[in-house]
Amino acid sequence: MAYNYDIVYTTPDYFGQPLQEILRFYEGITERGRLLDIGAGQGRDALPLAAMGYDVSAIDTSKTGIVELENKAIQRGLNIDARVHNLDTFDRYELFDFIHSNSVFYFRSEEKNISDEKRLRRIFDLAKTQAVFLLGFTNSDGRAEKLSRALAKFPKAEILCRRYIDTSATEKVSGLKMQSEYHFTVFRKGT
Repeated sequence: MAYNYDIVYTTPDYFGQPLQEILRFYEGITERGRLLDIGAGQGRDALPLAAMGYDVSAIDTSKTGIVELENKAIQRGLNIDARVHNLDTFDRYELFDFIHSNSVFYFRSEEKNISDEKRLRRIFDLAKTQAVFLLGFTNSDGRAEKLSRALAKFPKAEILCRRYIDTSATEKVSGLKMQSEYHFTVFRKGT
């Protein structure tokens, strides 16, 4: 089901709070740098990452989400470069030390004739050497295995960690409670 995120993001904090496991991963990095949050939405991850000292840029296709992110950043005294942009046309990935993508890539049935593997490959190829990627998604239908197979085709991808987290969430509009296994993989673009 395709979401209209400009409508979805009229509900404040639609996707809830950031996952503490992801924040702990970033807290454990001693050398901060430039971080791009792809599909940043309302700023669930971008805001706490900027508060940690990362130099955060954020892109999303939803103007509603980006406006809310910008407003929250101003309220919190954070400097985030937030822009309405599509990951398929964005071409400045080489500027970033960290490329963060929480729930953008799913490695499921292909949409719009561009596979997640091709999208990720384009970003990976444009990224600078030593850039660190974090990709997270709800794991179902063998999605984590599909990501592993995709990364095996990237000879310069060095896996740093894989984590699985049992999560529960309540969908904001319908009230539907969902249990799921969240997966995130961190990898580096090697030489």
